[in-house]
Amino acid sequence: MAHDYEQERLDSQLMTAIRSGSGHEVKMLLEMGASHKATDQNGLGTVVSAAMSRSPDRLKPLLDAGADPNMRWESDSSGRQLTALMIVAEVGAEKCVQLLLNTGADPDLKDAKGMTALMYACEWGELKTVDALVAGGADIYEVNNDGKSACDIAREKDFKLTAGSDVLDTEIAAKKVNDIGNPKLKQDITVRGPLRFKMRTG
Repeated sequence: MAHDYEQERLDSQLMTAIRSGSGHEVKMLLEMGASHKATDQNGLGTVVSAAMSRSPDRLKPLLDAGADPNMRWESDSSGRQLTALMIVAEVGAEKCVQLLLNTGADPDLKDAKGMTALMYACEWGELKTVDALVAGGADIYEVNNDGKSACDIAREKDFKLTAGSDVLDTEIAAKKVNDIGNPKLKQDITVRGPLRFKMRTG
């Protein structure tokens, strides 16, 4: 019983540190025995909570301790089942995106609407996270439940997909994707510069 109470206390302190503490506090609590599988009173998991905080310093110790980089927001009342990667992608938290990708996060996982992390980054015009996801192997040919790809979503939101000075008006990959040999690509296309957005001006 005492052991259970101590574990609950440590896990509770960990969740508080993830929300509003420092990376050092998170690491220290994990070393003291707090579980990287802990949840808060609302069922929010550690990695998802760190993703919401947009803090790479709080996220890294969790991933180093073996936390699941594909953790989903299971308690989301909307039922979307967002992954941590989707959450950081749509808010432009590039360093968090890189951390998750580097520890095995799958960029092509989908939520209940068939949306991927790349689609969310495109929806919000988050340039740096789009680049990071494409470089990390995200499949630009994936479509959501409405049959729309990331490029379709970007165009709907009045962004242009560009590569250097070339406007990419079709679903193609940037040069950096070809460079890493993404096996999911249907063709090899060389363009100048990384995949980027710019506001449509006319």
